[in-house]
Amino acid sequence: MYVPFVVLLVPYWAGMISGGALMGAGHALMMLAMAVVVYRRRHEHAGHRRHG
Repeated sequence: MYVPFVVLLVPYWAGMISGGALMGAGHALMMLAMAVVVYRRRHEHAGHRRHG
């Protein structure tokens, strides 16, 4: 969840984006990253229990 913020620190330190943009874009990218993880592991998040 911290990877988007680490990536965005470079443009922030370079003065290319503001602190507010860092927080907004970081949270938006974090939500997108979490959605990708849930999609790729959808068999774990489907609520189906495997016996065995």
